[in-house]
Amino acid sequence: MHSLGILFKERGDEKEAAQWWRRAADLGDSGAMYNLGVVLRERGDEKEAEHWYRRAADLNDAGAMYNLAVLLGERGDEKEAEHWYRRAADLNDADAMYNLAVLLRDRGDQEESEHWWLRAAHRRIGETDEPATSRPATK
Repeated sequence: MHSLGILFKERGDEKEAAQWWRRAADLGDSGAMYNLGVVLRERGDEKEAEHWYRRAADLNDAGAMYNLAVLLGERGDEKEAEHWYRRAADLNDADAMYNLAVLLRDRGDQEESEHWWLRAAHRRIGETDEPATSRPATK
């Protein structure tokens, strides 16, 4: 079902993709939960997107943890955003490491900030794009 969602998304039928992802998410597919969260957030339904990001994050989906942290940070909940950035960073998510470093720097914790910037740099060797504010669907 998750794969059907990806297929429909690639064909430009986001509505049908979301229906398949919801079915797969209801059956416990963390990738579908993540993709459904992305689609819902793009539609402006942040409450429902947060629900699906949390469910996927609870299943150790680093991308969902990252997107949840971005959403929470934009909402002003730095403490919980930091929690989810740390969880994703611990799963070797370079974008989470980078954003955690920025958050720590802005808070004045230069030493730990440098630690995460270095880890992010080591993970991102060979990559050229900057971290996005959130990640797209179809993982």
